Amino acid sequence: MRAGLVVVGVHSPEFEFEKDYDNVVRAMESFDLEYAVVQDNDFKIWRAYNNRYWPAKFLIDKEGVIRYNHFGEGKYEETEMEIQKLLDEEMELVKRDEFRHQARTPEIYLGYWRIRNFVSEEGINKDKLVEYTAPEVLRLNEWSYEGNFLIKEKHSEVKKGSKLKLRFEAKEVNLVMGAEETSKVKIGWGDQEKIIEVNEEKLYNLIELTKPVNEELEIEFLDNGVSVFAFTFG
Repeated sequence: MRAGLVVVGVHSPEFEFEKDYDNVVRAMESFDLEYAVVQDNDFKIWRAYNNRYWPAKFLIDKEGVIRYNHFGEGKYEETEMEIQKLLDEEMELVKRDEFRHQARTPEIYLGYWRIRNFVSEEGINKDKLVEYTAPEVLRLNEWSYEGNFLIKEKHSEVKKGSKLKLRFEAKEVNLVMGAEETSKVKIGWGDQEKIIEVNEEKLYNLIELTKPVNEELEIEFLDNGVSVFAFTFG
């Protein structure tokens, strides 16, 4: 972090469990976040900035004037350069470190309120337990269910033995999940495979590599009681 830059996070929860203070603290500790985070459960800050998106970035100068904003994922290099320009107004630093964000896959939501690129042939069946099928081939950023899923507004509930498939391009894949009790989930991509345990509602890291890959991810749910909320990528 360059001198002169102050980062403040505002946590306006997408999901009900994210309103819990202890859950927010645990999440901050798990990601080693050292900057201040405001818990905005009532969306007062959200509305004050006329925001409608997760995530949203605002760059504010020392006079309190918003100089730049960006809604949603993407434009990471542009945002970095805007930060550099604002800092260079105060400090004569000529050399700028090159910044490249590796992910080409955007955030993916698994509830029907913001579903996109879902390609199971049965389509989206709201609030109904349906047996879905997956196509043989997925294009980049497409995803599907295979097996029994209940798609609700902001998450999907999964039955044992069902699978979630996704074609992604990134070096890091994370998934917000929760479970009624400790449940096992098998993660497979390329020739790699691992099993993780889901025991609380939080963000789980599925894949973390040194460089981005274009792969098909398959998640098999080995137990009942798992809920899936949203993917994020890095």
